[in-house]
Amino acid sequence: MTSYAAFYVGRGENAEWIGTVRGDDIPLALTGAEGGHQPLDATTEGGYSAAVAALLRVWDEWVGHAYAPDEADPYDYSDLADLAYAFDDGQVWIRHTRTGPWQPAHGASTASPLPDRTTTDAAANHRRPARKFRTIRGANVDYRLTYYNTRPARNRAAQRDADRDGQTVQLELWDRDRPQDDGNCGWVCDGFTEPRPT
Repeated sequence: MTSYAAFYVGRGENAEWIGTVRGDDIPLALTGAEGGHQPLDATTEGGYSAAVAALLRVWDEWVGHAYAPDEADPYDYSDLADLAYAFDDGQVWIRHTRTGPWQPAHGASTASPLPDRTTTDAAANHRRPARKFRTIRGANVDYRLTYYNTRPARNRAAQRDADRDGQTVQLELWDRDRPQDDGNCGWVCDGFTEPRPT
């Protein structure tokens, strides 16, 4: 379900709004955010603010709905959010509704950073996938499939992953006109992304 989540430093009347994101299943996406984009693991206000800023940049790139305070845009996007996260008293807190109580938010594992990508094991199904673009990283049994909403988002992530892993990333897309057998389930190779020279 699409919703908004706002991020604050502090709670109550003196809370400072530092950003809002819009997307599907935001709590799940945040628990999978990678280290540099992971506000839930913050132990300092500076670390939390830096992680939220990094998350907003990546979210805006992949999902397209991230809002930060901007003097040129006076609209307060925190008004849209029922879900809220705040750093206060040395930890991250979560509030599920505007009138609900604040509860400690717990840290996350490193998995897939945003809802624009969903990482799964290699098992595929035969029905039309929710995300029609994917990458395949790694080789043999250790490979990893990551799904994307758009080709540009997939291509940007593939280049980043290829550069980080130092390995070729295979690009695929789902096409209903392709065979739907157990071998490919409608997926077809759409190219390869090589690591850039360092």
